[in-house]
Amino acid sequence: MNHHSADSDYAAAGFGQGLQPGPRPALLMIDFARAYFAAGSPLYAGVESTRDAAAQVLAVARATRVPVFHTRVEYQPG
Repeated sequence: MNHHSADSDYAAAGFGQGLQPGPRPALLMIDFARAYFAAGSPLYAGVESTRDAAAQVLAVARATRVPVFHTRVEYQPG
């Protein structure tokens, strides 16, 4: 029986290497809620540079007609 380490198994599967875009890329924007970027919000995260970088990526995706998907969280009363 041949035993492999987890590291060699992951390496053989391509983990730890760069990813090339596929033929149909899409942009997934996860949890970009205004509350994280509004200084008066209790959820304010102080990550304006992240917001600015994401806005640039989003603009390029829209300009090149790459599909964009946004997630959102909705809460029920209680």
